[in-house]
Amino acid sequence: MKASLVSVLAVIAFLGCDTSRTLPRLDGITRVEVRTNLDSLGTIDDSQRITAIVGFANARRDKWKKPWAGVPVGTLGVTFYAGRTVQGSFTAGLDFFESQQEGDWFSRDATATEVAEWRALLAPYRAVTSR
Repeated sequence: MKASLVSVLAVIAFLGCDTSRTLPRLDGITRVEVRTNLDSLGTIDDSQRITAIVGFANARRDKWKKPWAGVPVGTLGVTFYAGRTVQGSFTAGLDFFESQQEGDWFSRDATATEVAEWRALLAPYRAVTSR
């Protein structure tokens, strides 16, 4: 009985912990591939647009988590490249962002305004808006 109570308390303590993390800063990005969760839509290599897209992602480096049910899949995103090397990805869903960096996947909540800003940065590329 005592051991099971300790186990339950340990699980509650673990679930109550803030397991959010800050992702590393994206630097040296030379190309951005725009994609949906199914298809490549095109490539951005204009340095001003790349700076804006990278700036958006870098401004949201904190509050990333690995949900116990798995990371949700977004609908419109990018893969970041430094030369030929993939540096990570950043994708939006209806009310979240997902990112892959350092070999792992993470998600964070997003407001409707943030998602709209993201989609505007990637215009004229469009994707479906469902989860």
